[in-house]
Amino acid sequence: MNEVHIVHKPTVMDYGGLKFALLPWICAENEKESLEFVKNCKADVLGGRWIINKINMAKGIKNTHGMDPNIFSRFEMVLSGHFHTKSTQGNIHYLGSQMEFFWNDAHDDKFFHILDTDTRELTAVRNPHTLFHRIYYDDSKHDYMDYDLSQVEGKFVKIVVINKADLFTFDRFVDRIQNRPIHELKIAENFNEFLGDAVDDDGISVEDTSELLDNYIDGVDTELDKDRLKVNMRDLLTEAQALEIA
Repeated sequence: MNEVHIVHKPTVMDYGGLKFALLPWICAENEKESLEFVKNCKADVLGGRWIINKINMAKGIKNTHGMDPNIFSRFEMVLSGHFHTKSTQGNIHYLGSQMEFFWNDAHDDKFFHILDTDTRELTAVRNPHTLFHRIYYDDSKHDYMDYDLSQVEGKFVKIVVINKADLFTFDRFVDRIQNRPIHELKIAENFNEFLGDAVDDDGISVEDTSELLDNYIDGVDTELDKDRLKVNMRDLLTEAQALEIA
């Protein structure tokens, strides 16, 4: 494809006078070369895909391992992929995924980005298309018979049940969703039967899978590094979701 240029090695490109460094994924084989490039390359902007410490890896959850962000302080702007949520810390911009891939991405706005090489302004263009829709069901607070179901069409739908005092109304609500053109419907109620004696069940709430895992780990009585456990569990969850979709 003439429109696609694949960069195999650390390279500095010139876009209308803007020096833009491109750094492929860092691994054991190229780590020394890559770090030397970051330290010495003559560029204003650096783009790549890294795991940087102290950056949001998901909504409200900071990554607790990886590269020191100070390594990138010499650049005017650093643009990275990898983490699916969009976030900014100083000169480091995680652009996030351009679309939803897993339930972790649900209700987390996704963007395409345009970098103006003259003004050096980074513009985020929101992707209006979504794939997942989560509903927190609590009939003690809301009347779901008037729920706008147009937003579930063409989506994977998950109902997270907080409270369902009226079983008849809940069943009617589920029927209304199933009669819409959706990809799939899942219902998450509670997980009390899976809790062990070592877990403080007061800390468990019914959320999406990633939040449930975090809350479970927080409730376990262990001397292990819980932040590292969360990172490992999220990596496993991402791999499992990819296999499920494939």
